[in-house]
Amino acid sequence: MPDRRQVLRALLVGAAGAALPAGCGIPTGGAPKTYGAGPAYDPIGSGNSPAPVPDGATTPTRLVELFMGAVSGLLDNESIKEAHNRANAFLTPEAAARWKPTDDVFVLRVTDLTSSTGANTIVSCTVQPVGRLMRDSTVQFTVTNTATGYRISELPALAPSNGLPLAVDALTSYYTPQLIYFWDASKSWLVPELRYVPHTVAMDAQLTQIVNWLLPGPGDPVTSTVTTSLIPSNTGVVGRVTLQGSQVTVPFSAALQGGDLQRILV
Repeated sequence: MPDRRQVLRALLVGAAGAALPAGCGIPTGGAPKTYGAGPAYDPIGSGNSPAPVPDGATTPTRLVELFMGAVSGLLDNESIKEAHNRANAFLTPEAAARWKPTDDVFVLRVTDLTSSTGANTIVSCTVQPVGRLMRDSTVQFTVTNTATGYRISELPALAPSNGLPLAVDALTSYYTPQLIYFWDASKSWLVPELRYVPHTVAMDAQLTQIVNWLLPGPGDPVTSTVTTSLIPSNTGVVGRVTLQGSQVTVPFSAALQGGDLQRILV
């Protein structure tokens, strides 16, 4: 019986799109078709890119650009408060007190940033929610030069629901697109699901996030209808995944040994 703390090649290397069969999808008929390897995740080469802070803004326009990436990072239930705090840091205390966003994160395409000067600076831009069929809208931020630097004093409505904004550019700068693989219902093929690994946290946290995605099975409504989880539902991670050199160690709970270890460990 394999030790529960051993490195799970199938889980982590498979999540990296390497060493396992190439990413494949389930078509409407016939056998699955292979389209090639998925994007590789390199925990050593990806490094760490801290989320933007307002002190890095030398102009009002730059402040708005950085604000649109402020929530970049882990966005699970335990970390969402930190995302709120990072975004609030870009606002004046009065604006932060007025802004009560939900925990939903909306990815927005932000273009055409312009500014006009005066007692306060008005920064205008065009925003378009990604994945929604709707027209672009023009919004305006009011930016004030405070004793601690530029801060946003008036926020526009950025999305149909009052959620946390994340610009497409920030998504590509602070995250790595990553395919996570699950077995299909027949346990014969791997089915990929796209996730985003944040660079704004340490590498052990990045690897822990990948494992935590794998444990409950697929989250996408379509993917979940054609896949099955081979990991016992009560399996957990005891502590954090660690990276030493090129070796990744996952401290799983003992419940993992009740699963199909031949397929899980490959």
